[in-house]
Amino acid sequence: MLEVDHVDAFYGPSQALFGLSLAVGEGQTVALVGRNGAGKSTTLRAILGLARVRSGRVVWNGTEITAAPVHHRARAGIAWVPEDRRIFGHLTVAENLAIAARPGVAGGPWTAARVYTLFPDLCALRDRRGALLSGGQQQMLSIGRSLLLNPRLLLLDEPSEGLAPAVVAGLAAQLRLLKEQGVAMLLAEQNPRLVLEHSDYLHVLEKGSIRYSGTPAEARAAGGAVERFLTL
Repeated sequence: MLEVDHVDAFYGPSQALFGLSLAVGEGQTVALVGRNGAGKSTTLRAILGLARVRSGRVVWNGTEITAAPVHHRARAGIAWVPEDRRIFGHLTVAENLAIAARPGVAGGPWTAARVYTLFPDLCALRDRRGALLSGGQQQMLSIGRSLLLNPRLLLLDEPSEGLAPAVVAGLAAQLRLLKEQGVAMLLAEQNPRLVLEHSDYLHVLEKGSIRYSGTPAEARAAGGAVERFLTL
């Protein structure tokens, strides 16, 4: 479904990704693992068209989109849950969802009612302003808002960052439900447990390059391959 082929990406004159390649298939959860500054967010931004790709290709469903505008990629079915969530704090939960709702490219099934079923806490808080939500509730809202675009691929940037362990456990369960419902995900994350328990395949990034790739089972058999790259 998604193919990133030997991508070099830049911010201004500074190179951030070096020959990075990965793929995400239908319904898969693929994880990008690494410390801050490893290139995880830049990878997502290159896929979205927010980071400049100087060489290599980004291919979506067989069509190269390396130079496509960001809104074309969104309309094609790629949605982003940014690290800073970017909800509208002065709007209520219901209003945040309402402004995102629109039919997907194939008349997709995500509605506000379905988002409330996935995140029951949001249903109870539908009239609360976004600025008054907890970090975990804001993350739910950010994911729910992206789902209303009816994406085929969800890009999640550090979804567990700053959340309490119990909240992360609840988020992991909801991501598992999304996977069961066929939503493909590319997950940028530093939490090794979340990655090892909920991904089909993972890539460990360091300094803009992939240093290790494999399944969670292979990573465990490699004797802490993931944790080794997360140790300061």
